[in-house]
Amino acid sequence: MKTLLTGATGLLGQAIWKVFKDEYEIVPVSLSGGKDTIRCDLVQEEEVARLIDKYHPSLVIHTAAITDVDLCEREPAFAHQVNTIATRNLTWYSSQIHSAFIYISTDYVFDGEKRSLYVEEDCPQPVNVYGISKLGGENYVSYFMEEYFIFRTSFLFGRYKQNFVTSCVERLTSGEELVVAHDQIITPTYVDDFAQALKEFLKKVRTLPQRGETVYGIYHLVNQGKCSRYELVVEIARILGIDTDVITGVNLDQISKDAERPLFSALSPHKFQKFTGFIIRDWKEALKEFLSQYAKKG
Repeated sequence: MKTLLTGATGLLGQAIWKVFKDEYEIVPVSLSGGKDTIRCDLVQEEEVARLIDKYHPSLVIHTAAITDVDLCEREPAFAHQVNTIATRNLTWYSSQIHSAFIYISTDYVFDGEKRSLYVEEDCPQPVNVYGISKLGGENYVSYFMEEYFIFRTSFLFGRYKQNFVTSCVERLTSGEELVVAHDQIITPTYVDDFAQALKEFLKKVRTLPQRGETVYGIYHLVNQGKCSRYELVVEIARILGIDTDVITGVNLDQISKDAERPLFSALSPHKFQKFTGFIIRDWKEALKEFLSQYAKKG
């Protein structure tokens, strides 16, 4: 299946590319055009039109986004262009050739007022520009596309690009002290697990009869469990054998940030697991495997 993958050089994009490449004909797209990818500025409508017309993909996996939450807050127009308008462009032209469409969204579409795992039926109410811009993308996907899947995920980590976990590893191993929020609850998600689970999902979809149960819509795809940022960093230190006394937990509002964050944005993968029968492991197991591989690479 010819599959157009945006954000192919990003943290999640690289993981999906690696997992999918043996069974899918990947058309990798990035803004820079580096690392054997096709250059396309998705904000530019005419570039997207040419891209879709040239490659005519059966499936589009749209991972490209600005995920720096504070940058989005400082530059809301930029966030809107990259996260919302680019998605509008892709969905419009993909809909013209009846492609299936996968959109990667975020736990930050929620306001954090809930204290149990968010499910797909919960009402989005973002509290920052990043969440607003990603929800805008979701709305374009559901408006233009007939065959679509929106996968919300949370707090991605992996080896392909710098992220919160890799930054913490570097700082802990260099002897730095870390101050992190102990009241912000998240679901850490390993990009390799996400990519493999997504592949299993598409396998399941292909087994369904043409007029079978409607499966299009929103799914939460994360590792199981939840923790605070503080608990995540403590677990990193524990696995690495580093004294946790160098880690201080404080309230989120004591940490200077441009953007407000939801205090609770942990997601439930129950709907995904029920549909696929694919059980996603706990975040601690995933973290342990990742750190083992990361140490070998280092």
